[in-house]
Amino acid sequence: MKIGNILIFTFIFIVLVATPSMAHSHDDNIESVAGNIHELAHLADRAAHDMRHDIEDENDFNKAEERMESLRGYIIDLGDPVHVLYSDVPASHAATADEIHDDLHDLQDEFQNFEAAFQAYKENPDDETLRDEWMDSRSDLRNLAQNIRDNAETIKDELGHETSHSDDGDIKSVAANIHELAHLADRAAHDMRHDIEDENDFNKAEERMESLRGYIIDLGDPIHVLYSDVPASHAATADEIHDDLHDMQDEFQNFEAAFQAYKENPDDETLSDEWMDSRSDLRNFAQNIRDNAETIKDELESEPAPEPEPEFEDIEESPGFETIFALAGVLAVALFARRK
Repeated sequence: MKIGNILIFTFIFIVLVATPSMAHSHDDNIESVAGNIHELAHLADRAAHDMRHDIEDENDFNKAEERMESLRGYIIDLGDPVHVLYSDVPASHAATADEIHDDLHDLQDEFQNFEAAFQAYKENPDDETLRDEWMDSRSDLRNLAQNIRDNAETIKDELGHETSHSDDGDIKSVAANIHELAHLADRAAHDMRHDIEDENDFNKAEERMESLRGYIIDLGDPIHVLYSDVPASHAATADEIHDDLHDMQDEFQNFEAAFQAYKENPDDETLSDEWMDSRSDLRNFAQNIRDNAETIKDELESEPAPEPEPEFEDIEESPGFETIFALAGVLAVALFARRK
């Protein structure tokens, strides 16, 4: 056997051994890229959402314009990860990635209309036609951002299902964490009312609202882990938790705006009622998340533990196995060549 043939055989052998590990790593990377796209698109959507409240609730076009610059940044930042996803996504998700790619370019184009409409509205704030044109563009912009957000999340979650190796013990721990955070969020919203009605302390209530914001942010990661890794028997409940999280994130924007308006006009019964209504909706979402997470945790605890698998079945999952196996092959071929 010639040395050249031996080297070719060795190279092919190493590639074949390394391929499963490389493929798994690639999917993990794409999952991370999709997660980044999801977060940036969510931030873009929220920036466009909040601009309306800057203008209508605070009459602050300058603040809205600063937020528009942040929106521009999020759209620019979406460019690289969306094109990476478009190029590298597995064929099973290519159609969704293609839709994300098209929506990004539409989002970039719509932002030009959005910016021009905003400037015209800012210069003529009493012109209802200009306001409506800006609002229409804002709606189109938000729809595109939401499409990107939701499609990126679909790719992330489906790839997470394909590559997940979490066991039921991990999922119970994740569900318990979600239960605790949702409980804290519910209590924060509950206690804000007493800060105001019993102590007349809007500043204390606002500090508590910042804690509430933190709990909602902290819920993001464990809920997406639960949504990706939960056993099929509990997938419907995890899906409901996931939907309630996004509804709670959206409602928090209304809650915060209603609180600020109420704080500035504490004797206005209408503003008080609007804030209380939003608070009720927010608490309902937190309580739903709390109760569903507890259901998953308790039901997993009541299920019998699976039989442990023999250790030899997991050898190929051990770190470095492919490398050691490949090196052994190289050494064997080298010894063979030397004897020849």
